[in-house]
Amino acid sequence: MDVNDLRALSTTALRALGTDAIAALTTAQSAALSSAQAAALTTEQIAALTTLQASNLESSDLAALGSNQIAAIATVCGVLAAVAPARRAAALDPAQAIRL
Repeated sequence: MDVNDLRALSTTALRALGTDAIAALTTAQSAALSSAQAAALTTEQIAALTTLQASNLESSDLAALGSNQIAAIATVCGVLAAVAPARRAAALDPAQAIRL
């Protein structure tokens, strides 16, 4: 599916796409989503967006999102932000971590 095909999708057809199809969108395709299309995404589809795809959403796209969609984006961003520190902490020896 190219950018023009994506623009031609109705909001109903966009909602019918699986999370695997949403996660497979290229950066250009995710940037080409209209505000109405972004607002039509389900919570599961928004959770499937990668960080790069989500960063390509414009402020007008975000303004069209519902509160549950914004909560899903915030949850995904929070989990992604917590992964690196958690992995570093898991690699430490507990006795050394207490001394730090």
